Amino acid sequence: METFLLHAQEKEALELAERSRIPSGPRLPENWQGRMIIHWGAAHDEYPHYPALQPIKAIMRAQNRKKRDELLRLHGLKTKASQAASTRGKREDETFTFKYKVAVFHLQTLLIYEKKETLLLSEKTLQQQRQLSVNAAYIEVEPAQINFHARRASREAVKAIYALGLDYGLATIGITPSGHTLVLNVDPVPKLNGRLLQLF
Repeated sequence: METFLLHAQEKEALELAERSRIPSGPRLPENWQGRMIIHWGAAHDEYPHYPALQPIKAIMRAQNRKKRDELLRLHGLKTKASQAASTRGKREDETFTFKYKVAVFHLQTLLIYEKKETLLLSEKTLQQQRQLSVNAAYIEVEPAQINFHARRASREAVKAIYALGLDYGLATIGITPSGHTLVLNVDPVPKLNGRLLQLF
């Protein structure tokens, strides 16, 4: 085969390799004659003489919050840190009306998950709700249900993945009550549920 999935035995990488039938492992086989390496994670050797999807340097850059936010700001994308600096710490922009998780592969949106946030609560109740819903369910947005915010989240996610030099990832996007779209996180090695595993 011409492609090899290089990983450090992560559960998602093993499932992805099995499903896609791509040869995989923690190191390249001796005398491998393939053309392309797909990196999953950064806990394995890099082979700079082969073209690669998801370069290790890009993965490490995306996992370092400070470097990631700085690079995203350089490319004109708003993050929580850049928004806090521009609003001088106003509490309004610490909350979000919507949050999206957008799966991107090769500059294409694969899937959008949406989570609506409730804002019409007292400050104490809002804090309690946040603590309870830290891992509350995101709901998949069907193509026919994609609205203005979901399209904008998708566009910003693709721009964030590209700006960081990644080929794929899962971007978390927040929409503030004032309408700003912020990149909250970019995961270059996302946890894959059944649906994402199928799409990747």
